[in-house]
Amino acid sequence: MDQVLGVLLVFVILWVLIKALDEVFSERDKGKKAEVKLAKFLERHFDSTEYYIFQDVTVPAFKERTTQIDIVIISVFGIFVIENKYFSGTIFGKKEEPYWIQVFNKEKYFKFKNPIHQNFGHIKALQNLLNIPFENFFSVVVFSGSAKFGDYIDDVVSPGESLFLIKEKTKVIFSHEEVAAFVSRLKSERMEPGFETDKKHIETIRNRPECLLCGSSMVLRVTNKGSKRGREFWGCSRFPHCKGLKEKK
Repeated sequence: MDQVLGVLLVFVILWVLIKALDEVFSERDKGKKAEVKLAKFLERHFDSTEYYIFQDVTVPAFKERTTQIDIVIISVFGIFVIENKYFSGTIFGKKEEPYWIQVFNKEKYFKFKNPIHQNFGHIKALQNLLNIPFENFFSVVVFSGSAKFGDYIDDVVSPGESLFLIKEKTKVIFSHEEVAAFVSRLKSERMEPGFETDKKHIETIRNRPECLLCGSSMVLRVTNKGSKRGREFWGCSRFPHCKGLKEKK
């Protein structure tokens, strides 16, 4: 009898684990499909000779690390960096908070990084890559799916609203020659989208600490003055907006 119960217990545990893993991969798959759907939606509404749209962009960040961006749009009106989230349930969070919370039926909770802070890190990586002033980038955080917000956040938009947010930027910032140079640079530096790139990206961020002040990922920096000149340390990727520091051990 005890042996039968033991087998049943193992079966139940395995079933729970398989179900949990299936939910995780299902959500990831839905998120990736939502990202592709948003990119195609934007492609239908923008002139491809004026707006250059790149989806699933992985580029070098700092010290052999990478950053992965959902969608990048390069135009004479600026560079739009889009972070797309696919969620259901109710979302609670504020612009300045390091983490937001997803709630299901008031019982199940999931904490995730503030996507506004995440996108800031993406922009910093592109800024370093393209050597362009930070103010020429525009952050666009999109929530797909059926999620509703328990807190009002004016920096988050729906897929449809993202279209108008981009189109309202009508001041010319770059020449067509500059845009062509940015497009060429991004094409040459981005990693080939796919499983291997995703795997390498995950490996580069696995041991990256989080900022204790804002929750964003940290990057390795080098002290350039004083008695500790040349020494590496962890600095917040949102610097100078966040000055979180951590000693490298």
